[in-house]
Amino acid sequence: MNSEPDKPVAAMQAAASDGLSPQSKKSEPLPILLLVEDDVLLRLAAADQFRAEGFHVVEAANADEALTYLRGYSNVDAVFADVRMPGSLDGIELAMMVNRYYPRAKMFLTSGVTDPLPGLTVGFFKKPYNASLVARAIKLACGIRPKP
Repeated sequence: MNSEPDKPVAAMQAAASDGLSPQSKKSEPLPILLLVEDDVLLRLAAADQFRAEGFHVVEAANADEALTYLRGYSNVDAVFADVRMPGSLDGIELAMMVNRYYPRAKMFLTSGVTDPLPGLTVGFFKKPYNASLVARAIKLACGIRPKP
């Protein structure tokens, strides 16, 4: 799990414990997006796209890593996760956990092979998705006015 591909998790945790938060050069903090994707290349590409859209991105390779991060940091604005991934939970189970235990974080799922379960209250984007449209939806759900 890493918010930047070349920055160790321990360094990020130390910065967070020092009271430092991800901020832009301006005084407004960037919205924090927890990106959960097991495919490394897809995760790296998506993280770059979401950073370009104005998010501070924390990366996790599976739901277990995502939950570990959420347990330690309550400042996540949104979670964007693949439905199918290895580990003890899939994306749908992660979504149920996030909705129940971390309601501050808006939950979004993506998949190229399945649709979310009926009745699951999350945003859903079929792969391949347009990162700009996903970013816009996440910002709206978080109460952030997207740039036109």
